[in-house]
Amino acid sequence: MFRFLNFHRHPEIKGEWVFYFREPEVAAYFEQLITEEDIPYKKLKDEQKPDILYYSFTKEHFDRAQILNSEAMGKFPRPFIPEKSARVFLMVVFLLVFAFALTGYIVTLLKK
Repeated sequence: MFRFLNFHRHPEIKGEWVFYFREPEVAAYFEQLITEEDIPYKKLKDEQKPDILYYSFTKEHFDRAQILNSEAMGKFPRPFIPEKSARVFLMVVFLLVFAFALTGYIVTLLKK
């Protein structure tokens, strides 16, 4: 269903965890970090989703890889709402609702 984190258990190999990245620059930085730490990993590919990069770790190296994953994700933060048009639309809706609320408040004060 929904995955809010970029890692999950390996579907076929018990005791392994898989990290996945959609952005190549984040994946490259993560790979650089795990190479510097000398953590063994396997780079995986999915033929159905060739644009996603996968890295597999054993359970004993998962905790350290998770810390490095957080560091890599923190270096390249994504906006909460990635599409600029959606951000602008939500801002306009918010401003309209705020304007209606303010107008209602002012009208109520004037009627007293």
